Amino acid sequence: MRGRGQSSRARAAVRLVAWMLALGSLSCLAVEDNRAPGVRPPPPPPPPPPPPPPPPASGAWFQEDFSSYVSTADLLSDPRGFYTALEDANPGQIALDQTTGYGGSSKSMRYTFPDRSADTSGRCHDYPVGRNIALPAHVQQVWIEAYVKFSANFRTLAPGSWGCKSNAEYKFIFGRVTGGSRFNLLSGTYGYAWTFGVPFDEQGDGGSPPHDIPGGDVVWDGQWHQYRLYLKVSSAWGQPDGAAKFWLDGALLKEYSGFAINASDIYGVALGRNMNQGPAQESYVWWGRISAWRSDPGF
Repeated sequence: MRGRGQSSRARAAVRLVAWMLALGSLSCLAVEDNRAPGVRPPPPPPPPPPPPPPPPASGAWFQEDFSSYVSTADLLSDPRGFYTALEDANPGQIALDQTTGYGGSSKSMRYTFPDRSADTSGRCHDYPVGRNIALPAHVQQVWIEAYVKFSANFRTLAPGSWGCKSNAEYKFIFGRVTGGSRFNLLSGTYGYAWTFGVPFDEQGDGGSPPHDIPGGDVVWDGQWHQYRLYLKVSSAWGQPDGAAKFWLDGALLKEYSGFAINASDIYGVALGRNMNQGPAQESYVWWGRISAWRSDPGF
């Protein structure tokens, strides 16, 4: 009898536990069913923001290869804050070209210079297309590398029948300075030469070698070429420690050293300015990869 009573009590206890569990489940269902109509559970938290873009390759201080843009409108909107966009010259002639790029990028920035044959009043005067890079900081020296391609029909000298009096050349790359004029690399001076100059000697009369450098037209071949510049203003007014160098495809073509270059700093890089005359046919310039360094990258 004693064992039978214990067994009955055990069975009763099991039934009580089962009843309590069932009651708890019904209570939870009741709470769920009593939620106000149309009220949904709170949404999950938003995903974390994407990581910042990786730093430029090769330790560059600044680098642009146009790979991040999805359209011409995106490029011109300057989402990365690289350019002084209000200074864009003829932005209607600037496009994101998604058919050609340099290195690991399949995209480039293309400038279109229209055929100006029919523009009899303006074809012998300046036609600008360009963008200006704002460097991340003002510096006293900078190393710049640009991979650029000219169309094979690119010319700076207009037909003789036009009677142009302006000097034929394309203002190609500028180092923009505070308190002076500019460093400049000009392509196609007189239709065939390079001009590499510094603030207060933009015509390149000084330096080594002095004056213009033949061969400015050899890069008009539809191929990518490497342009490297080293630009340095004087450490103080009148100090003869300013310097500048220009390399084309690894060959040093001209340099300045031991000069007073009286400007306080370098703050930007101009990618193209104007064609001084012509052209007599539609032609193009593609900008592939632009890099800058604050310390010597070993050019």
